[in-house]
Amino acid sequence: MALVVLKPGAKVSAEQVRRHLAEHFAKWRLPDDILFVDAIPHGGTGKLDKKAVKANLKAEGYVLPDLRDASADPGGAGR
Repeated sequence: MALVVLKPGAKVSAEQVRRHLAEHFAKWRLPDDILFVDAIPHGGTGKLDKKAVKANLKAEGYVLPDLRDASADPGGAGR
């Protein structure tokens, strides 16, 4: 899953993001889902706030796999 924050006024589709990423990354590294968000939360040290990201995604209705569970599907984040 990739979270994308657009600059004000920018208009980009998920397909355009996928094409751009495909030019720079191996196929197996490409995200299954691309989500456009207003902001990506960071903590006081400037690091990504993973808990806040997960909470925001859950609030939007996305079901995230528990990657600690060996039976979880690592290739997809079902909704």
